[in-house]
Amino acid sequence: MASGLVRVQSGAVPAVGSEKTVLTWDDFSYVGSFLMPFAVNGGATETPYSLGLTHRYYGSTLHFFAGANSMVGVYDVVCPVLKTSAFNTATEYHYWGDISGGKAYSGMGTVGVAGLWWDETDDRMYWNAGNFYNTDYADDPAVGYSTLNFTVGAETVTGVGTWKFTGRGCKATQGGCTPIPAWFATAYCGGKRIGVGYGGPRSAIATGPAHFGPALCAIDPPVIETYPNQTTIPYTNLVGYPYNAVGYTTPDRCHRDANYDIDPDHPWADSPLWAPQGEVGYIQQSCFLNAGGCWIDTNPTSATDGKSGFLMFAWLSTGTIGYENSDEFSEGGEHSVFIYDPADLALVAQGSVDQDQIQPTQTNVVFPAGSTYPLSGRTSGLPQTAYLSATYDSTTGYLYVMVAPPSSAPWNPYVHCYQVS
Repeated sequence: MASGLVRVQSGAVPAVGSEKTVLTWDDFSYVGSFLMPFAVNGGATETPYSLGLTHRYYGSTLHFFAGANSMVGVYDVVCPVLKTSAFNTATEYHYWGDISGGKAYSGMGTVGVAGLWWDETDDRMYWNAGNFYNTDYADDPAVGYSTLNFTVGAETVTGVGTWKFTGRGCKATQGGCTPIPAWFATAYCGGKRIGVGYGGPRSAIATGPAHFGPALCAIDPPVIETYPNQTTIPYTNLVGYPYNAVGYTTPDRCHRDANYDIDPDHPWADSPLWAPQGEVGYIQQSCFLNAGGCWIDTNPTSATDGKSGFLMFAWLSTGTIGYENSDEFSEGGEHSVFIYDPADLALVAQGSVDQDQIQPTQTNVVFPAGSTYPLSGRTSGLPQTAYLSATYDSTTGYLYVMVAPPSSAPWNPYVHCYQVS
């Protein structure tokens, strides 16, 4: 059900290409699902909270890559036959270990991988990595890439580098990468064809800063000779909602439905919560939307034909919510997808509006299996059935969305597939 939220253009003139049809969730039809393995690496590494999902074809065989429980270890599986019930479990093909080849870095020490994207154009595996409880290093490197040797029995990873987004912060760029349609990159981003995001509240929200909503910026494929390891690369802002402690002021937060209320005993000073204003709600720290971004364009070379939109999958807290003793909590939750009009992102890229002045449409999603509705609430850590990542296969028009398991068996991540019309 659509929320009725209206995107904001602040009176600006619509960007060129605004006639491109914007995707809605009605453009997606369910195809089937499969389960990721519960454990990989000889059973030594569990996967229920895998972050990052991307795909690559080995000849005609489709493989998926995912990070194991948000650490640097990455595995890949062969896509099984999709089914609408009694789902097949994917078979582990290879455990790659540290996909960064030792290049992932944080001043805080511990790092984890949250996003993966295989770039078929340059044969690169991009990874988004960092410390997810970063209290001191706002401009830590957040995205890097490796080259992979796929020779059977001799698979290797070579890390090339990792880069900073100085001024934007690592917490806006730790979630993942997505290809930007060629028409948009050329018209509005100076040719920058890689989108990096995806924002969302993170621990130590003022450092970074965390973004209270989806985040995306555009970069060129990094050239190590021009931008050495751990240096800053140029970027173009497309959307973001940087942390703001003062309620209902700028920068704004991403708008959402208003089906929540604030715990009256909540210590407001610990983490500011914005109560709904009429029918408009706001992203809160108890929401989870750090990893599930994907730009889909059915005709990426045309500014007028086909359908396009930047999608951000979110687990949203509902009912009474709060934040106490360093833990988020909520009575309930909902699965939602936010979809941005590329024309709005173009306005930001052009400098016509600030990145927080555009808003998406919101649609609530009910998955065919693996989640019991209404969803249970959040107490700490990742919520059950949280969105973990998404990847779009432009060769088939299939969108794959990976979701964390519920609190009952099977405890494997679910991957749901949707056809884009």
